[in-house]
Amino acid sequence: DREVRAGAWPQLELASRGGGEVAGSRVGIVGMGPIGRECATRYAALGCEVAYWSRTRREAAASGGAEWMELDDLLRRSDVLVVVVALADGTRNLLGAERLALLPAGAYLVNAARGGIVDETALLEAVQSGRLAGAALDVYDTEPLQEGSPLRGEDRILLSPHAAGATRQAQARLIQAIVANIGRAVSGEKVLDVVNGIDPNIRRRD
Repeated sequence: DREVRAGAWPQLELASRGGGEVAGSRVGIVGMGPIGRECATRYAALGCEVAYWSRTRREAAASGGAEWMELDDLLRRSDVLVVVVALADGTRNLLGAERLALLPAGAYLVNAARGGIVDETALLEAVQSGRLAGAALDVYDTEPLQEGSPLRGEDRILLSPHAAGATRQAQARLIQAIVANIGRAVSGEKVLDVVNGIDPNIRRRD
């Protein structure tokens, strides 16, 4: 996009890079909550072979039909690795240099989860060395991404500003979910999507 806007026509250069197609790829998904399930469904619809790892194995209906695998086995067979697992004590630094080295040569990594799960330095080195073909990051160890971050200088890593939920539709769903949860809490019902394990403490005035 930048080159065409600047007046260039890099058609042959793109062909020489050997870009691939998503169809037929082996996709690995790290994390199988609602987002992971939606990813699995969509990649399968594109003709991909989809597998996943999560700390909890899901029934087929709850995993978009994807097959559960041990994490290291999943990495070894993933042409595209999609990270959508929650950040917790058990997932912090989950994908460091040793695990990234398990990915097949020429693989891609997408992190739409949280910073702190993927080792950014190790990922950058893997891309710059040619071991990985590229990456796409929506989240970072430090946000906003620091001005001097070396990630900014690597054009094979696509950067977005933690914007995966920035659509009008997503914002509307978020507001609706908050309002619904307030209603549940006030009426004494169980609230949804609690992340800290604490039940709401409702005090009523006479």
